[in-house]
Amino acid sequence: MKKKSLLVYLIFSILFLLLISCSNDSGSGDNNSTQPVLQSASHLAVGALHTCAIVDSGSIKCWGYGKDGRLGNGSRLNESTPSQVSNISTAVQVTVGTNHSCALLNDGTVECWGKGENGLLGNGDTVDQSLPVAVSDLSNVKQISSSASHNCALLNDGTIKCWGNGEIGQLGNGDSDISLVPTAVSNITTATQVSVGASYTCALLNDGTIKCWGYNGYGALGDGSAANQLLPVAVNGIDDAIQVDAGSSHVCALLKDNSVKCWGQNFYGQIGNGSGENQAIPVAVNNINTAIHIEAGGSHTCAVLESGSVTCWGGNFYGQLGNGNDSSHEDIPPDTVLNISTAVQVGVGDRHTCALLKNSSINCWGNNNFGELGNGNNDQQSIPVSVIADTR
Repeated sequence: MKKKSLLVYLIFSILFLLLISCSNDSGSGDNNSTQPVLQSASHLAVGALHTCAIVDSGSIKCWGYGKDGRLGNGSRLNESTPSQVSNISTAVQVTVGTNHSCALLNDGTVECWGKGENGLLGNGDTVDQSLPVAVSDLSNVKQISSSASHNCALLNDGTIKCWGNGEIGQLGNGDSDISLVPTAVSNITTATQVSVGASYTCALLNDGTIKCWGYNGYGALGDGSAANQLLPVAVNGIDDAIQVDAGSSHVCALLKDNSVKCWGQNFYGQIGNGSGENQAIPVAVNNINTAIHIEAGGSHTCAVLESGSVTCWGGNFYGQLGNGNDSSHEDIPPDTVLNISTAVQVGVGDRHTCALLKNSSINCWGNNNFGELGNGNNDQQSIPVSVIADTR
């Protein structure tokens, strides 16, 4: 009888150990599978150290580094799970800079929160705000974009207005002054998209061409020179673009044939052409011909493909390429992000990346020192993990 009891005990012990082993080796990279997952997102924005998403058809949640009030919840504390932005319920787009965030509302107005230095919030002063404030004298907005130094808004009539730091011409109004409220970009009347880099700006026009202005030290303006520009200049050799996205110091364009061209800084291979040399005019990204959405970040770039998978290239020191390691070299070709097959949008920051999935959930990977991955902890991840719901 004792032998039989011992045998039963051993069998149950083995089964228990096998169950534990399987649960710890699922291969998903998701360390929060027991937590409720955020499942109501419709738009995503990734910054240097924080992330925001539109959820529940118009409200916004943000997570990560809370300094300067950039999470918009009335606090300046870090959040490792999504936290509700106060007083916003009709957002149609959210955009994230280094130290602040902005939202486009369904009535065509814009509200911003976070660091107010150099007029980043567009409300006429330079005071930090931990709650959203309205951008002054701005209406009929179609799309917005933010960076470390400034913001720009595309209006319904094809013109663009920008505000914030203009010391290198990034506001595109012909001078180098700070603007505490939106100011019109010169000579742009047919824009269909605007994208803001660290100290420069680019606009996609309705004929498929692109114009850029501001800082050009790495060739980010794409005009073949290294000269800064106070007014928009044409990017060389692009006449069939359908999307443009400006990173910290490099730019990428999605073309009609689903290929991608990039230009600007290339220290870490973020241009994707297999070299580490800066490019002052656009060059083709290797092995990309089915892209439907692109985004450029600090030192890396990602694309959503027709299949729903995501591929990334460039710097990978924090696992931000999502390929299961943190090795980085400029000649590494675009690599597939693990365990992502239903992406509809990708958001690329300085050191982390997120993807919005078809089921309205979000996966993130890369640096997580301040909770910017939204999975409830501060552990770096080289494989995507699910953003969890805020249960407070």
